[in-house]
Amino acid sequence: MIAMFDQENPLSLAILIYILFVFTIIYTKPNFLYNDQGKLKLYGNNDENKTILPLPVLFIVAPVFIYLFTYLL
Repeated sequence: MIAMFDQENPLSLAILIYILFVFTIIYTKPNFLYNDQGKLKLYGNNDENKTILPLPVLFIVAPVFIYLFTYLL
């Protein structure tokens, strides 16, 4: 199991971290992504029920940074 997460193949570790990240975000429902009713906030910055970082954008950008982090380890 540990051999799967070696330095030569950071992709498997990045996928595991990404899956844990997604489950954590969905389970905890942070205030900057969800409103008081538990629904996703829309994109925007002129209202309290909007966010500049919507969930789909976060789930697209996060894997890039996670992979770079695991690649540099």
